[in-house]
Amino acid sequence: VSGQALQRKPRMTINWLLPKDGYLPRIGCCPLCGWVLTQNNGLCRYCWTYCLEHRLAYGERVRPFAGFSTRVLWDWGGANDVGVRRLILSLKNGSGRPALWDQLASALSAQALAPEGSDSKWVIVPCPPRKPGTMDHAVRLAHQLGLKLGLPVIHSLVRKDSGKKQRSLGRLERQIRSEQSLFSTVDERNIYRDVLFVDDVVTTGATAQAAWVCLGRPRRFQVWALARRLPCR
Repeated sequence: VSGQALQRKPRMTINWLLPKDGYLPRIGCCPLCGWVLTQNNGLCRYCWTYCLEHRLAYGERVRPFAGFSTRVLWDWGGANDVGVRRLILSLKNGSGRPALWDQLASALSAQALAPEGSDSKWVIVPCPPRKPGTMDHAVRLAHQLGLKLGLPVIHSLVRKDSGKKQRSLGRLERQIRSEQSLFSTVDERNIYRDVLFVDDVVTTGATAQAAWVCLGRPRRFQVWALARRLPCR
């Protein structure tokens, strides 16, 4: 996109202007604003600049959450509510947008925490998709992070039939459901001690807690996600 075209584009807030809710621009357009792209299928320069400007401060991005060391880019709520929701929605069409996943993984892995100790052998474990064998948000993000950080991606968790959707449950119900819906396929002789668990959104931390238990309670366990959303929002 030319500099002149970007200058003519109307100024927007984090709640990007889309023709309507649920609008998914075709490949070749910015997934948030629909602006025609000429070089990649990620976010246009304008939208990506605003994404970066509205992300959490570094100290907020890496602070503990739900008892785990957590790294997230955006706080989903308040002024960012509609914008982050539309960003997550745009990922549903992410299979043909490698540049978009590259942008997100680059931002998430920036200033990555150094592995603790020379004996540390970190692996990336994505939150398992609801449909086995598919590539959802968490799996795509995990694979791109693996390329950025040079870490192996291990698909060691599978999901049982979940039944009721998690977003309609309370905190205690989420915890119970998560513990019952995940189980590990890792051989006990090869338990990983340093795990980077990747999800798209963290809410109560119940899924991360269940993953930590299923993986044998790794000594170091970090949760990386695009956004966090408190249950009260």
